[in-house]
Amino acid sequence: MMVMAMVSFLKLWKTCFVTFLILSCVVFVVSAAEGEMTPQEATAAIAQAEEALTVAYHSVLEAEKAGANVSSLLIKLNNAANLILDASIFHKKRDFAGAVQNATLSSQLSEQVKVEAPYLRELALLNNAWRFGWTLWGSIIGAVVVVTCSFLGWRVFRKRYLRKMLKMKPEVSVNEL
Repeated sequence: MMVMAMVSFLKLWKTCFVTFLILSCVVFVVSAAEGEMTPQEATAAIAQAEEALTVAYHSVLEAEKAGANVSSLLIKLNNAANLILDASIFHKKRDFAGAVQNATLSSQLSEQVKVEAPYLRELALLNNAWRFGWTLWGSIIGAVVVVTCSFLGWRVFRKRYLRKMLKMKPEVSVNEL
C-alpha cells in the first residue's frame, strides 16, 4: 500500500515538475527576449544556483543516512550541477541571458530535490521502524517456539527414559549374597 502511494506520489511530482519546467522555459525565453541581462545578474543567479545545489545535496545526504533510495534524487542533482556548468559556460561566452536561464533551472531542480528528500527520508524511517517491529516479533515468537519445543522434547525423553529404567530388572549375583 505504501509502495503504491509512493509510486503515485512520484508520478505526480514528475508530471508537476515537467509542467513547471516547460512553463519556466517559456517565461525565461520571453523575459530574455524583453531585455538583456547584466553580468552581475548572471553571476548572482549562478551563485544562488550553487547554494541551492549545496542545500539540496545535504538534504539528500540526510535521506541516504536514513536508508532511503536516493538514486533518482542523485540523478536530479547531477542534472542541476550540469545546468550550473552550462550557466558558467554561457557566462564566459558573455551570453548572460542563457547563464541566468540555466542557473534558474538549476535552482528550481535543486529546490525540487530539497522538497523530495525529506519525504523519502521519512518514508525510509517508517519502513525501518516497520521492519524492526516485524523482526522483533519474529524473534520473540521464534524464541517461544524453541523453548516450548525444547521443553516438550525434554518431557517426552524423560518419560521414555523412566519407563525404560522401570522395566529393567536388577540382576542378583551369587557373590553379593
